[in-house]
Amino acid sequence: MIQRDWIHYIFMKVLHFPAALLALLLLPHAHADCNDSMRSAYLQQRSLCVATSKLPHVDPAVYCQVPSCRDALGLLEGLTPTCTGSLAATDLPMIDLGGANTSTSLPIGAAFCRQECTDVYRQMQSASTSCQANGKPSLASCQGCQRYLRLIPSVVGACHINATTAPGILKATVDREMPQCDAIVRSNSRNATDATSKSSISLFLIAGLVGGILVLVLALVIQKRRHRLLHVFHHLTFRKQHGRHPKQLANPNDPSTTALNDIRYDARMAKFWHPQNKLSQISLRSKGGYGMVYRAQLDTDERGKIAVALKQLLPSRAQQMEHIEHFMHEIRLASTLVHPNIVPFVGFTWSSIQDISMLTEYMAQGDLHKFLRAEFAKPPRDKRSSFFTWRGGNDGTPRPTKLSIAANVVDAIAYLHGQTPHSIVHRDLKSKNILLNHLFVAHLADFGVSRPTACDAVMTARVGTSAWIAPEVLRGDKYSYQADMYSFGVLLAELDTLQDPYKDTTLQPEVAGMSAAKLASKVAHGKITPAFSDSVPPFIKVMATKCLSYDYTARPSAAQVAMELTSHLIKQNHRQSQLIPAFDLKTPGTSSHAAYIAAAL
Repeated sequence: MIQRDWIHYIFMKVLHFPAALLALLLLPHAHADCNDSMRSAYLQQRSLCVATSKLPHVDPAVYCQVPSCRDALGLLEGLTPTCTGSLAATDLPMIDLGGANTSTSLPIGAAFCRQECTDVYRQMQSASTSCQANGKPSLASCQGCQRYLRLIPSVVGACHINATTAPGILKATVDREMPQCDAIVRSNSRNATDATSKSSISLFLIAGLVGGILVLVLALVIQKRRHRLLHVFHHLTFRKQHGRHPKQLANPNDPSTTALNDIRYDARMAKFWHPQNKLSQISLRSKGGYGMVYRAQLDTDERGKIAVALKQLLPSRAQQMEHIEHFMHEIRLASTLVHPNIVPFVGFTWSSIQDISMLTEYMAQGDLHKFLRAEFAKPPRDKRSSFFTWRGGNDGTPRPTKLSIAANVVDAIAYLHGQTPHSIVHRDLKSKNILLNHLFVAHLADFGVSRPTACDAVMTARVGTSAWIAPEVLRGDKYSYQADMYSFGVLLAELDTLQDPYKDTTLQPEVAGMSAAKLASKVAHGKITPAFSDSVPPFIKVMATKCLSYDYTARPSAAQVAMELTSHLIKQNHRQSQLIPAFDLKTPGTSSHAAYIAAAL
């Protein structure tokens, strides 16, 4: 009795303190029995929250900024199930997904205001709004629906929502759009196939166009030369009037003075510029034949200090204007791409044209290639117990899987291929260009050789390595979006075997001792494709076989593959949630992994 009175006294004194302090004082007693003070503290803060917010549906940007609401959730998370009774079901506001269909019968979880929850929850709201845009499904809105469905297990895990009922309730929000989306994807695929077929109907038509193409090429050469002359005239005029070059370099010995695609003085790019003195803790992480990548801290006005990756040309490359212009093209393109599975662009910095650097968000787990090789290097016993498989673990815990990473990647490809007015092809899709964040969510990176399809007349450059390049590209044909899908098929083999394609001679004895040139020749003529293990799921093998088709018109579109992977991913997560229906995400050792995403963002 004395102990209870003492607790009540403490409770009355610190009633308006943060919930973390209340929980610290009361939790040691709350688990012995259903402590009235702990429950009363929650009810008090909950009453203040209701009086302040009066929100039937919630948005984390608003709800979690109200101290009493945030504190109420902190106290609720500390209560035992026997102590909460019906509180969680009756007192908490409902999920607000944004878009047209905002009403659900699903209350928020106790972890709603945690950073890992609010981050993924806002992404789901954005996907929901995109999915229901204008009320009429389109290819773009259907991609939003795909992202929404993949985010369901992430929200359930990170926000501690009921894993048994929540997936079905959340999925029902977009059920109305999905049948129409299936039809749109099929129609889009047929249109693309029909267009390809019609383009090759008549050999006579092609022959007739050759003369026209030659004339067009000649006109382009003349136009380019005229553009360069005007460019030189412009700078000579400026120098005569102002006594200096308009874009003079810090180093007067540079082979050229300015880039034709100079982003440093482009008003549209000004918002992405960051002063170099805002960077600190710079350390080299990798170095390749093209450039160097550093890890650094960037001090920003909006987000404070954030970890960034700083990409810069090698000094030898920075001496050549051609490489500088290509790098500026990459920076400009990256600034236009916004997708949950593309490495977020932060900006750029420079003191001279030679040290111009691109800044992106830092991906803590590095590239997928190193991750797969580390998994392969594990002893056999550890491999059998590893969670990184196609189907995931057997303990019901949401974790990244081979399937979720494949879904991440194809979602990003579908986004690129769906850009308007011209779709974008990546042209260098492989595991080294896929980065993993701290939650092991895959992000597509390295757009140095990416081009809009409008440029496909000059898209025959040798990029990547022969194992990932489509046969038609190796033969010198144009590079189209179907070539990206071939590379995705090779990536599926990488995920399956954890090795580079054609590396495992136990799966493909014929590749033993084969030179790179001979391998490239066999790929170019459709004589060989990457092998898969015996444990690969049948649907993955079928999908990969389609992607690796020698006839590029037979390959599926990224949107088709994304839809199919979404379907299997939802089934996988539903199956895992049934393994341990009463699984408590607050169990020690799992809360920090609750946001490990088993679906694409």
